Amino acid sequence: MGTQAKPSTRQLLALSTAIVLFAGTAQLRAEKVAGPNPVTEERPGSSDQQSAADVGEDQDRSDAADAKSPSEAAKELQDGADWGMHAPVYPIFQEYCRASRVYRSPLLGRLWARGEYLLWGMKGVDLPALVTTSLLETLEEDAGVLGEPGTSVLFGDETIYDEMRSGGRFTLGWWWDPRQMGGIEATYFGLPAKALRHHSEGWGDQIVARPYLDVEDDEQAAHLVAYPGLLDGSVYVRADTELQGAEVLMRSLVLCRPALRVDLLGGYRFGRLLDRLTIDELSVSLDADSGYDVDTIIGRYDLFKSTNDFHGGEFGLAARWSRGCWSVRLSGKVAVGGATSRVIVDGATSIVDDQSGAGYLGGLLALPTNIGYHTDTEFAVLSELGVSLECQLTCDLRISAGYDLLHWNHVGRAADQIDLGINPTQIPPETLVGESRPEFAWRKTDFWAQGLNISLEQQF
Repeated sequence: MGTQAKPSTRQLLALSTAIVLFAGTAQLRAEKVAGPNPVTEERPGSSDQQSAADVGEDQDRSDAADAKSPSEAAKELQDGADWGMHAPVYPIFQEYCRASRVYRSPLLGRLWARGEYLLWGMKGVDLPALVTTSLLETLEEDAGVLGEPGTSVLFGDETIYDEMRSGGRFTLGWWWDPRQMGGIEATYFGLPAKALRHHSEGWGDQIVARPYLDVEDDEQAAHLVAYPGLLDGSVYVRADTELQGAEVLMRSLVLCRPALRVDLLGGYRFGRLLDRLTIDELSVSLDADSGYDVDTIIGRYDLFKSTNDFHGGEFGLAARWSRGCWSVRLSGKVAVGGATSRVIVDGATSIVDDQSGAGYLGGLLALPTNIGYHTDTEFAVLSELGVSLECQLTCDLRISAGYDLLHWNHVGRAADQIDLGINPTQIPPETLVGESRPEFAWRKTDFWAQGLNISLEQQF
């Protein structure tokens, strides 16, 4: 007998999506039949006939309206002509959706929320060669040196942080009234830290080294972590980055047509980009020719951490064009303000032998000449563009899929602050003689993040 093929995950997902869209469309059709008329709808619990008291109240309101000044009356007539006597909620594909919120509680018809799944990629950063190795027959003075025959890079000499990653964005909004002519909204988004790790070990017959430029001799050199018969050791490198942001915006309707709505946006924006790079090294001396007594343990630590914070005022436009249950949403926002970049460079060395232990300031790439807390603030611009295709499942529920692009100028990345030029005379436990290298110098660039989003929006 033949074996029946099982449906694939992609087929099940497509079938589920079709069922959801069909169910939403069916519910909309059902609501259209049973839904209230926005023009003739009465408040819940009202009767077909007004009481005598209601008639009297209506007469009083009519008399008050007659007493209005000609300019007030003209303004009301003009407003009524502009908005068709019913201020628009959205460009809606069915008129009955508008009336479904008008007579609800003070909370309903005003509160809305949107949750989004983000699949974004970010601009990467170029990482220099940090860990190398060589063939076993390589001489000690040539081991791990860039450009020498047989030297290969174990970690670094590549672009990192440029892979796609998952995140989320959440928006909570409030309309001043159910007509939705203006309101306020708050948004937070984040791409969590995603660590990149590397571990190289050289125990016994492996060569592990850390390359640098010897500024005294103006040539490539390498610091040995492991070399057969001389040192056993390992290197652990960790690099991670994190992006997050928030905004609080006022929203005001500036244009509304049966199939088009345009809102003006203005408010405050915050952005944060964090990079961190750490290098941990541990070696054990096997021979006094290494410069240390046998069995001496040498540990080195380097840290480069950058934090970029943006604070500024933001303005923009958001437009939605609708046709039936489908709509296209476009948004463009620009924030101008100040970006503060903070970089921490730190390093330490510990040397422990049979007799005693000692600690020193500085590792290998982080040495006394560049260690410190560095900060810089300058004018910056953070902008964002977005487009999405939306489907209205019910009067109050909408799903969408779209694309976003975010750009931020003047950011300092951790890896860009590394100076590979080193004066080896100050590598602990030695003291500096000659040129003060490495040195710290600001190196800034622009940053972008872009990708896809899938969202679900609920109007309460």
